[in-house]
Amino acid sequence: MSVKMISNITFSKVLNSLFYNYHHRIKPYMEQFQDYNKMKGLVEELRLANKKSYALRYKYNEEVQYFGLVYDSNEKFPNNTSTLKALQAIKYNIELPENEFDYTFINTAIEVLKNAIIEDLTEWQEAEWG
Repeated sequence: MSVKMISNITFSKVLNSLFYNYHHRIKPYMEQFQDYNKMKGLVEELRLANKKSYALRYKYNEEVQYFGLVYDSNEKFPNNTSTLKALQAIKYNIELPENEFDYTFINTAIEVLKNAIIEDLTEWQEAEWG
């Protein structure tokens, strides 16, 4: 499998889309979802895992620069589907063993976002419960 370096703007958009659009839906799942700075740290871990995966995959001999990213709080994705697709692309492009990287954050965010998309469908809202 190949690894693509995900753009920094994608990580910024993911952070802001998750925190400002889905904060109320995901905060019950993890304490980190309740605080912007904690969530920013988790998104930064995703970015670094992507860079590390790229370096390992392509045996990148030069030192990968792991400088911190300045997150722009005005950048967000236009809709739920775009946010979900970005999260799935990020996860796909992280190739680290589970003992080296904790996938809980991204897996939880993907699952909650999928549920949010489904629950917003007219068919879901009109369907009988039970």
